[in-house]
This record gives sequence, C-alpha cells and structure tokens, in this order.
Amino acid sequence: GMPVFSISSSRVSAATMFQPLHEYKSASFRNAHADITFDTLYGSRSYTVFAVINKRESDWDASAADFSSDADYQAFLDRVQEWSLYDTGVHVSTDDHILTLITCDRDYHSDDGQLVVMAVQN
Repeated sequence: GMPVFSISSSRVSAATMFQPLHEYKSASFRNAHADITFDTLYGSRSYTVFAVINKRESDWDASAADFSSDADYQAFLDRVQEWSLYDTGVHVSTDDHILTLITCDRDYHSDDGQLVVMAVQN
C-alpha cells in the first residue's frame, strides 16, 4: 500500500509504512539501498537512511516528536544514532530535515514492536 505522509509543525516528518521495511535491519541491505526517494504533492525528495531502530510502541512516539530547543533536538538525534541497529556513519544535525518511517515489527516484540527507519534529506 501507499505510505501515509503527514507534515507536522515540528521539523520531523513522520510516515507510517504499510509495506515491510524489515530488510533495513540488515546493514548490507541498507548500504545497497541507502537512498529513499519520497514523492509528495510538493515534488520528489531524496533521503539517506541514517538510523534503523527496533523499539516498543510504548518506548517513545516517533511520529509525535517535537522539541523546545535545538539542544533537545540534537540530543534526540544523537540518541537515535546510538539506538540504531548499526552505525551508518551519517552525521545528522538540527539543520537537517528528517523523514521517519515506521512499521510494525512482531519479531521484535509480539504486541507493540516497531521498526523505525530514519532518513535525512539530501
């Protein structure tokens, strides 16, 4: 199915993907498919995957991330890269535009497991 794309007031765009993103658990797959092209009403944008995270839905709400300061936002971005299943070597800062792709991951946790793929706009 098509992704649901929402533009929120924060600098973090979030999308819920219905097709599996699970291949991104593999660093070799990510390295072969590092760039994601996202088509919206406003045109086509290119992003590079910088973090792939397994989490429980209750851990934090990746789609509602909003930050009161650049320092809070940078701390979040740093944590995200620490949580990543592998190091992509991509540096991300508060000036960047981030795309967050979220899908269910029953393999990670039966009820509320999620896989989060985060990419930075090129």
